[in-house]
Amino acid sequence: MARQSRWGERFGPVDERRARQILLAAVRDPATMGRLVAQHGSALAALAVDSDWDEDAVARKVEEELRTLARLGVQLLVPGDDGWPHQLAGACSPPQLLYVRGRLPDWRASPGLGLVGSRRHAAYGERVAARLAAVWVRLGGCVVSGGALGVDSAAHQSSLDAGGSTVAVLATGVDRPHPAQNRSLFERMVERGALVSELPLGTSPIPRNFPWRNRTIAGLCHAVVVAQAAAKSGALYTATFALKSGRKLFTVPASVEDEGCAGSLDLLVKGVAALVRPEQLAELYSQVAETPTPAAYAAAVAVSPRLMVRLSGLPQSLRQVLEMLDNRVLHIDELADSLNMSPATLSLALLDLELKDWIVKQAGNRYACNVCIER
Repeated sequence: MARQSRWGERFGPVDERRARQILLAAVRDPATMGRLVAQHGSALAALAVDSDWDEDAVARKVEEELRTLARLGVQLLVPGDDGWPHQLAGACSPPQLLYVRGRLPDWRASPGLGLVGSRRHAAYGERVAARLAAVWVRLGGCVVSGGALGVDSAAHQSSLDAGGSTVAVLATGVDRPHPAQNRSLFERMVERGALVSELPLGTSPIPRNFPWRNRTIAGLCHAVVVAQAAAKSGALYTATFALKSGRKLFTVPASVEDEGCAGSLDLLVKGVAALVRPEQLAELYSQVAETPTPAAYAAAVAVSPRLMVRLSGLPQSLRQVLEMLDNRVLHIDELADSLNMSPATLSLALLDLELKDWIVKQAGNRYACNVCIER
């Protein structure tokens, strides 16, 4: 207990929260800290064991971190604290502490949906994520993603624009959110959501930290949707952790010709459920929130006002479908009979147009145009 007493001389009474902060400052790695806590039963017990740490250097790090915590209003949470996300108890290798900048939602009242995907060449995934995020937060949920460019940014931005809450799980310290291009978005999230990390303050982005970030995204969520992922996308790590944590997992179908969607399509081949309609989110929300379908459903999935869409420059399949639906309501079989395209191509075109809010699906597999067409 002598070592614990020396820490107490620096910081006053050392409880489990402070002990985990000290331990993380010493090892700088959530995985190592987790092993030590599991091995000794608590961080307090781990601190009492002889080690070769430079205790003065560790103490200085913690003292500096305490000043930054106070300056930025960052909260440090450990299991058992009020505000600790209850759903992490059933997650795969849950974090041992969380730094929170901003305010986490009440997860029981506002269940988390993970929306993840590629950073580059992700225009399709960005459109999908933006639409799904807006629907989810209007239903009453919270969108969780990784704060990266591409799909993550679209999910966070759309959640805020729709008046909802969103949480970014970072692979850096919450005082150094990455990437810099998202600075204004991160500032909005601190005001109306939260930045979360299990890494010490001051941590820069390094590759080994990103899988841990993805694990925490999955752990915080009740379900995860892969909006678009290439064959080696980091979003696939999140999908793997979602399955290991017993979370519902969905992927969005896409063109087989788009290499940027190869990872998403591979999930479909492996049997992951396809998310093809915004209406599915209302059903999912009802399941995870254990409530009837929200009364806000109609407003949540309401289509945008009629816009002007120019046909020139659109892919041929989208152009053909829009022209067929101009001022008409047609059954999917009528579209298939009239258009010279394969069922797979037609289904993808309808999905793309529906996610853009350019068409609306009505009862009985009938479709109507929701935009004004400029030829």
